[in-house]
Amino acid sequence: MHQSIAYAAGLAGTDHKYIDLLLKHGAITPGQIAALSGLSTGAVTGMIDRLELENLVKRERDAVDRRKVIVVLNREAAFERMGPAFKDLQADAEKLYRGFTSGELDIVQKYLEAVIAFTKGRLQL
Repeated sequence: MHQSIAYAAGLAGTDHKYIDLLLKHGAITPGQIAALSGLSTGAVTGMIDRLELENLVKRERDAVDRRKVIVVLNREAAFERMGPAFKDLQADAEKLYRGFTSGELDIVQKYLEAVIAFTKGRLQL
C-alpha cells in the first residue's frame, strides 16, 4: 500500500511514510526519524535528500543548539503532492464498501477490532 501511494504521488518507495512521521511528530532531528522509523541514519540521510530535492522537507539549524539539524516538513507542498493519491484511494475504498451491506461491514469491523486487540495483547507479553 505504501509503495502504491508513494508511486501515485511521484515519490520513491515508502517516502510518504516519512512525510506522515513528520506530520505526526513535527520538526525532528534525523536521529529521531531513524529511531521512529527503524531506518539507519544513512538511509534517513538519503530519504531527506530525496524529499528535499522535491521541496517536501528542508533542513534547518536548531535554534537552541546550532550543531543540531532539524528536518522540517513543507506541509503545503506535501498536502498538494499527496492529496490526489489519497482522494483516489478514498474513492476506491468507497466503491469497495458499497459492495457490502451494513450488517456485513459490522461483522468485518468486529473481526478487525478483535484482531487488533489480540495483536496488542500479544505485543505486551
